Amino acid sequence: MRSCRRAFSCPGLFFAAILVLFLFLGTGIADASSAARHVRQGETYFALRQFQEAVTEFNIAASEDPRDYEVYLGRGKAYSELHQYREAFADFDHALSLKKRCARVFYHRGRAWEALQDYPRAIADFDRSLEIRHDLDHALFHRGLARYAAGDSLGGKKDIQAASAMKNSDASVWLEMHASEK
Repeated sequence: MRSCRRAFSCPGLFFAAILVLFLFLGTGIADASSAARHVRQGETYFALRQFQEAVTEFNIAASEDPRDYEVYLGRGKAYSELHQYREAFADFDHALSLKKRCARVFYHRGRAWEALQDYPRAIADFDRSLEIRHDLDHALFHRGLARYAAGDSLGGKKDIQAASAMKNSDASVWLEMHASEK
């Protein structure tokens, strides 16, 4: 085993010294991994439909890494499911301030507008989502539903047919249920 006369001449010790320095100065390296764990736990709670627990985990993650847009996206989704739309929109807007062109954030904010039956805003957010990622069949399906609900049955059906062609099962079921309509 070779010995190191100076910490900087041994790459392993140099890296360890830098890591300790970063942790000591509070750069957030340790916090970021802890925040990521809380984001994953929040996503797990969300998948289990335990939305209040998800919010709690996302709150912890936000306090540990306030620059991660995923924190605000996840918490906004949970708030939407809890029908706490003011908080959801604040989180979606904050997520967009951190990552300006995020199709997922626009999609979920559109879903919240759709739940509130504010179809013009929902359609606008689904449009933004689809401008960023053209392959989002679920955004296309929900834009179709919003258009249909807003009175644009032809535009809505066209979107839903396109989503069905992209193998969106919800769109296919909707089309089967509405097959008798012209």
